[in-house]
Amino acid sequence: MRTQHHPLTNQRGYALVLALLILALLSSLGIGAMYQSNIEMSVVGNERAGNSLLMAADAGVELGKNTVWAQSGFGNNLNVSFANLDAYFAAQNLPFSLPAANLGNNTMYQVTIPASYTPPGAAAPVSGYDQVTDTSKRLITFQSRAWIDDNGNAGFDGGERSRMVTARVAFEYGSMTFPYGILTQNTECILCHASIVGDVVSLNQITVRKMDEAYSAILGDVFTMGVTNLDQAGSRVVRAYADQNGDYATVEAAGETPLNITTGYSDPDRFPVDANGNPSFPKIENLAYYQGLAGAYNGGSGSTLSGGSITGVPLGGTFAAGAVAVGNVARTYAGNLILTGTPGNCVQLNGPLVVEGDLVIRGCVQGEGSLYAGGNVFVPDSVTYADSAADRLALAAGGNIVMGDYRDTSNSANKAEQKVGGGSFIKKELWQFNKDVQTLYPAGQRRYYAADDGLVYSSGSNTITPAAGDTVVTYTPSANAGGNPWITTTEYLNNYVNQTTGVTRLDALAYTANGIFGIQRLGTKQMTINGALVSADIGILIPGPDGKSANYDPSNIGLTLNYDSRMSTFLSVARNPAKRVVSWREGA
Repeated sequence: MRTQHHPLTNQRGYALVLALLILALLSSLGIGAMYQSNIEMSVVGNERAGNSLLMAADAGVELGKNTVWAQSGFGNNLNVSFANLDAYFAAQNLPFSLPAANLGNNTMYQVTIPASYTPPGAAAPVSGYDQVTDTSKRLITFQSRAWIDDNGNAGFDGGERSRMVTARVAFEYGSMTFPYGILTQNTECILCHASIVGDVVSLNQITVRKMDEAYSAILGDVFTMGVTNLDQAGSRVVRAYADQNGDYATVEAAGETPLNITTGYSDPDRFPVDANGNPSFPKIENLAYYQGLAGAYNGGSGSTLSGGSITGVPLGGTFAAGAVAVGNVARTYAGNLILTGTPGNCVQLNGPLVVEGDLVIRGCVQGEGSLYAGGNVFVPDSVTYADSAADRLALAAGGNIVMGDYRDTSNSANKAEQKVGGGSFIKKELWQFNKDVQTLYPAGQRRYYAADDGLVYSSGSNTITPAAGDTVVTYTPSANAGGNPWITTTEYLNNYVNQTTGVTRLDALAYTANGIFGIQRLGTKQMTINGALVSADIGILIPGPDGKSANYDPSNIGLTLNYDSRMSTFLSVARNPAKRVVSWREGA
């Protein structure tokens, strides 16, 4: 009997085993894929959680900056002072931490200012609150940790997922820029008998007050946040004239090129406003910031002033009894300073320099420098560059800038022009501004100008009583320890005022948060400014050779202002405080 073989039947077991093996392999692959997917999802989840923690920690730095900003009072006004910030940290024991914050979903963060910190690349640690050697800024270290509070105790425990961000933040002040020939808040007498080469900007109104004055020209654009009458008949200012009939006694409308005027203009980034929304200018009142600039100049060696004739009157002293010859000044002078340069011996400028009292300047200057005066700046005679292409000068006053003879006198025998000469004109300008401010702003937000007797006048006999919060500034020399001016009007006139031609030229950018006032002596009656004028109020009378003639004549221009574009960013005037991160580091 023969045995029969059935190959297909015999291989059925092998097929089953093979199928089971393939199924097992596929199951293993599926399980592996699921496992890998779970791992990747876990990684993604952890990465997402880590990114969330990083963002939370970074937000903590912002919280820390804003909390210190608000609690210290550092940024509550436009004043340039770090006193509030220094006092705030003097009351703290470093390190100190702000209260922990709960962001929800068990996510917490807390900000700490350490006692010390070693910045990246530094060889030695620095204080968590670093007052910096140049005093122009403060550096604060914020360390912000964010974590998942697994045990719900509102504190960080070892093993909990976390991220740390360390930021070194500079609390400092930015600076205004000056891309215009004139920036003012209110203008009274300047645009009559004037030729302005540059833009003109007003934060309130631009007005030609006299209706019978000669026409003026502005070779530039005009911007005002308020209104203007510069384009109105009888007070018209134009871009250019082209006489039609050869008779400048009349100006034909066909010969005028109108101004490009923008009203309702606003640029809060460039032109700051105060807490009440009113136009405002940073004040040069706390000099620590500017002393810091002077100390940091030239790699930390500091600024210097030399050459010419330098006379100092220490604070509290008098010109008669306390005037001293000063060879040179380094960084700052604690008193009133008088600078006189001559063509053969110019005043040498070398960086920003601070004068704690008043500054009197005249004559030739050489080099580059910004002079910051805590009081007034007086320009009794022309100030000129030795080399107009290489020299630069900026004048910044905590009080006013006064050009010419501020005294209450007249230099003219012509009764019709009697009130034009001397301080009588300046006083009339002050009266006008004092009256205007009562209409423009509410009590407690006004800026008044006081006469030499300390009173605020709105006319020759009417006075105004300032309210609490109002600012009052004087245009005469600062008082000494006895309450009298440190230099008398007679001493100022006989020693420094040019009584022959007056101030015929000023090579400088002039800045103040208050007023720039000036009068040209009735002899020459013409003046050229190469630079810029920037102040809240401007009242300068330079009538031209024909005085108050209402007829236009190019030769009758009193003031010619040529904007010096090199001044756009030359002067550092601190404005709104700014926070800036100077270094940043992430940690676990």
